[in-house]
Amino acid sequence: MSKYFCLFFVLICFLSKINLSISESTEIYYAPKNLSELTAKYILDNNIAYDSVDYYSKEYIDKIKEINIRVLPDRLKELFLSIAFTHSTKSIINALKLIDKIDQRFSKDESNLIKDQLSFESPEIFSLDPSVSILLLLPSNIIENIFKEEVNLLKTNYIEILQKDEDNLKAKIVLFRIYFYIDKNLKISAKMLDNIKNFYQDSNNIFYYLTLLITKKEEIKISYLKEALNHKSYEAFSILSNLKSSLIKYFSKTELKHAIRVYKYMLTINRFNFIRDYLILARLYLLINEQDKAYKILENVLNKRSKEISHSLNYMVTGLYISRNQTDKITDNMLEVYNKYMQLSLSISNKVFDN
Repeated sequence: MSKYFCLFFVLICFLSKINLSISESTEIYYAPKNLSELTAKYILDNNIAYDSVDYYSKEYIDKIKEINIRVLPDRLKELFLSIAFTHSTKSIINALKLIDKIDQRFSKDESNLIKDQLSFESPEIFSLDPSVSILLLLPSNIIENIFKEEVNLLKTNYIEILQKDEDNLKAKIVLFRIYFYIDKNLKISAKMLDNIKNFYQDSNNIFYYLTLLITKKEEIKISYLKEALNHKSYEAFSILSNLKSSLIKYFSKTELKHAIRVYKYMLTINRFNFIRDYLILARLYLLINEQDKAYKILENVLNKRSKEISHSLNYMVTGLYISRNQTDKITDNMLEVYNKYMQLSLSISNKVFDN
């Protein structure tokens, strides 16, 4: 028996055991890489045949393979890898096909910018449905011209799910997001939101609270946000970091400091600790007027991870410095990239498509 076969056998044993434990667990969406994922990566990196493994292990490795063969920003790739256990091959491939279509219909620079923007999605929102997450982050002209069929198919799919299971909360939330954010159908989305709010009042589901954050009533909005923060919702920390000053008054300094401690801990244990994720931490520090810490975090992470800096990230960091009157921190190169981002964004928004 060759050493490669022995190694392969051991790895597959690990994989099958981990599959069982993961499927029964309730790990957070941004959990660190597990042994199954590392095993699948090893098998693919070393071109080890895996046709004879059990169906579920093979399916999982196939999903990892589909993700890895695409040219994706690192954080977007991590978003896909983080849902490989919980989503079907069809769900992941359908989402990846949206990325493929973007690559086909846009210039390389435009496509890279769009994919970079997609990579900023929060892990838990992405885990609801990756295709919907991608579509929601695209400009309306792109959806209208090249993704209308995909949107209709998604709606049909979730409507059929609700016809079979009218209490399916995930299906209701995804449909609400499609009707509200993509279709801009306020009448239908309002009815769906009322149904979600009234039927699931005692829900412990994090997506329930995140969905209801759309309310315009400040105190109610904050109560939902605090509930989501208590659930250690990544999206909630992102929302908090960008909260308007008029809403910050509902948080005591003690609450904000606690939120910072929790989020800092999350950064140490999860797979999403890119520049984008540290930018949230910097913004959280700015909420309590600890500017020195905020800018030190940014400078450290920008220096250590210069290869991660993209047009979109540069735009966000430069925009933060501008909004805080810290223009002395903006280099000529940052300003040049900032302007390039603006030009590309305008080009994408004004894109004319051939039918």
